[in-house]
Amino acid sequence: MAVLLGALAGLLSLPSRAAGNVEVTLDLYSFGGNLSTDQRDALLADPNWTVQARYSPPVKVPGVTASWQTCGLLNLPCLKDRSEQVTLSGRDIRREGTALRFSLPRRVKMLRWRLANVTIELPKTPTEALRPLEASFDLDYDFGSSRIPVFVSGGTFVLAGSLTVPGEKIRAFNSPSDAEIPWRIDARQRYEFMPIHRFAMYQHGYQFDTKSIPLREPLPAELAGLTLYQATLLTREVDGHRVEYAEISADGERQRCGSSGVNYKILYVDGEAISYAHSFAEDAAPCPRGRFLRIVWANEQQPTAFDATLTLWDGGGTPSVSYQSWNLFCEASGVDGSGACNAPPPGAEIQQQAQADARRVRGWFAR
Repeated sequence: MAVLLGALAGLLSLPSRAAGNVEVTLDLYSFGGNLSTDQRDALLADPNWTVQARYSPPVKVPGVTASWQTCGLLNLPCLKDRSEQVTLSGRDIRREGTALRFSLPRRVKMLRWRLANVTIELPKTPTEALRPLEASFDLDYDFGSSRIPVFVSGGTFVLAGSLTVPGEKIRAFNSPSDAEIPWRIDARQRYEFMPIHRFAMYQHGYQFDTKSIPLREPLPAELAGLTLYQATLLTREVDGHRVEYAEISADGERQRCGSSGVNYKILYVDGEAISYAHSFAEDAAPCPRGRFLRIVWANEQQPTAFDATLTLWDGGGTPSVSYQSWNLFCEASGVDGSGACNAPPPGAEIQQQAQADARRVRGWFAR
């Protein structure tokens, strides 16, 4: 009983910072992928946006703010928080241009549960979104920042911008892998996001409603003698454009050396590659040289990213790796000595070679 009273006393004597509201602004001013400006504006104006706020107790008091449960593989007893929840509907969200704004109480109930996590969600959308739109963040009282970049993915498009909670330290944890777009802070201290091609996010099987197109027979010489793990070509029509995604994975091994395989990941629009990634091994005695090349283009075939890697193997199996890397956010010269910007942008010749190779790979598959 003394322990319980002591915990309650500590809980009730929390600092006055418990009072007041937390102000949240989600400003989705940037977007990319298969989404128009009108569609973006309609999404932000949708009345079905909701906010789910979860509150956790700063002190675990058995029977009051926490309960005994079993945890872990050994099912040992442990205290679990009794969380509280506050829900806001669309009428509680203020819309100002591209920004969604709302307020939440910093603490709730007499015992003052503390705001811990917030999820902003649009469950159903009037677009081709393949998943609910969602931005979620934690309030972190030791690390984080009051303003962070944020990505909201709809599967075939992405919304991006800033998430601001003045006076709090926050961290987002729901950045989908297909929405991780490079960003930087521009001269206006605003987050600027890398442009992406309209169809850049069509790289998943669930986005295509057709079966994979098979490879032609006989197999191309590059794949002969290798173990073929994957050979996929998916195709669909989107607004009068033919979108295709090819992925090939074939491997072979050499004694004391690295892989001698071939791997491709290529996204096409109307027969031209908009992203091209190719890794392969060149013949070299006694071990192969491994090479990797990646080029990504935005609309109008503007290159936005370029990576090239050369891997050399010694007889003992220890590799040495050299690499080149560039993206559109590198300095105008393309070279600044850092790991992300140690090469110029890809020239016309290397882009043409990549496009020609992409067309050759497309020819490996039946029409």
